[in-house]
Amino acid sequence: MNTGSVLQYLDSLLPNEKVIQDMVNYTWGNENREVEVEDEAKIVLEKPLLIEVVTKAFYQEYFEIGFGTGYRVLAALGGIKEIKFGVIYPTHCFMTLYYNSDLIPLTADYHCRM
Repeated sequence: MNTGSVLQYLDSLLPNEKVIQDMVNYTWGNENREVEVEDEAKIVLEKPLLIEVVTKAFYQEYFEIGFGTGYRVLAALGGIKEIKFGVIYPTHCFMTLYYNSDLIPLTADYHCRM
């Protein structure tokens, strides 16, 4: 198995369509949502909103830290405003959605920087 195979398998386990739907369900339910980002700033996220998946990862934790073994997905809410010198800037903010090893969303963080 090579890296390409691993990436393909990760995408088959956690397709972008599922991730985006999970983010919508987690963030909004049925109404607009005010979320807190870094430095206690709050922003209102209105539906519909473009969500662009930036990174998917599987973590094997060897100690009981953080959220343990599972998947994490980083997405730009509102889409990507700009990419400058390899740094991505979202239109509104980033969202990191944490999944357990059974691909069930556990929690999420909203933040301005990657």
